[in-house]
Amino acid sequence: KGKGKGRGKGRFQTADLLDENRPKFDSMKFSEWFRTVTVMFYDMEETLIIEELLRREAQVRDKVLAQALGLPLHQVRKKIFQRLIPDGLVDQEVENQGGSIT
Repeated sequence: KGKGKGRGKGRFQTADLLDENRPKFDSMKFSEWFRTVTVMFYDMEETLIIEELLRREAQVRDKVLAQALGLPLHQVRKKIFQRLIPDGLVDQEVENQGGSIT
């Protein structure tokens, strides 16, 4: 009902995104898939930063990321600003003093 078949006349509507038979979003499966994809396109440090942000599921200061990963702060900032922000994987929120990475 309400859906056209093939070409020609018919009524159209958006897909029912609330369909009860549709699989529910599974954040664990998404995280696993996302981790798999990131290791194909990003180096070890970039992947570690992404994984730490996924694990925390919260805004995290760059200093906290560096400490958690055991990496120098300048290296974490370099990876974030050269690759992760331009690629749209990380957003930056600037505070009054210093920066915090989300």
